[in-house]
Amino acid sequence: EFQLGILIELDDLWHTYWKNGGDTGFPARITWHLPDGSSVSDTIWPAPEKILIGQLVNYIYENKVLLSHNVILSNQIVGNRVPIYADVSWLMCHEVCIPATASIATEIIISDTSKVDKGLAPLFSTAKANVPLPISTGVMVTKNNNTYQLSFMADELDNAEFIPDVEGTIIDINDQKFIKNNGKGFLTLTADPYAENTDTLGGLLQLTKNGKIKTFSFSTPIKSGSIIPPIQNTPPQTDMTLLIAIIFAFIAGLILNLM
Repeated sequence: EFQLGILIELDDLWHTYWKNGGDTGFPARITWHLPDGSSVSDTIWPAPEKILIGQLVNYIYENKVLLSHNVILSNQIVGNRVPIYADVSWLMCHEVCIPATASIATEIIISDTSKVDKGLAPLFSTAKANVPLPISTGVMVTKNNNTYQLSFMADELDNAEFIPDVEGTIIDINDQKFIKNNGKGFLTLTADPYAENTDTLGGLLQLTKNGKIKTFSFSTPIKSGSIIPPIQNTPPQTDMTLLIAIIFAFIAGLILNLM
C-alpha cells in the first residue's frame, strides 16, 4: 500500500474548495485509472478554512493543497513499471471563478526496497498533519424541528464550531451558539429546512482552546429531542451573617423597650 496525491497550487488571493465547498463552490474531483484488480481510497481531505463573502459561507484552501489517496496495487501485475493516470477537475476563485481540468500520468516502479522522495515527502507529511482525526470522546447529536444540538466534552474550551460534510445540511451563515455546562460543550445549529432527511450527522468540529484551533471529524446517529440542559436561575443569596445580626439587633431593641 502507498499514497498518491494531486497537488493543487494557487496564485495569491485565489482559493479552491473542500469536499463541501459551502454556498457557492464545489470540490475537486479526481478519477484514477489503475491496473485491473487495484483499489484506491476516497480523497483524504485536510481541514479547510471557513470564509465569508457577504452572506455566503465557503470552505476553502488557499496557496496549495495536496489531496491524497491510499492505493493498493493488484498482485497480478506483470513487470516492475506500472503506469497510472488521473483525470482531475477543480474550481479556483478570486473575484471570478474558473473551472480547470487536467489529465495526469505517472509511473510506479515496483521494487523490493522502498525509497523516500525527499522533495515530495514533506508535502505528504504536511497534508497528513492537517487531516482531522476522529474525535476520541464522541459526539451526541439531536434534532428538534429545525435545530441540531451537539454535545461533547469541553474542558477548558473557549469556542467550538461545526463544519458539515454535506452542503445544505445547516444554514451556514447563522450563528452557532456554544455554551458549557459541567465539563460538556453544547453547540446549537440551524438545520436547513430543505435538506434531505438523514439518520446521521457528519462533519468537523473545530475546537478552540487558549487561542489554538484543533479540528476533529465525526459521524454519529441523530436522536430526537434536546440535550442542552436548562440554565437554572440561581436565587440571590442573602448574607446570613448580616441577617442574623439584624435579627439580634431587633430583639435587643425589643428588650430595651420592655425595660
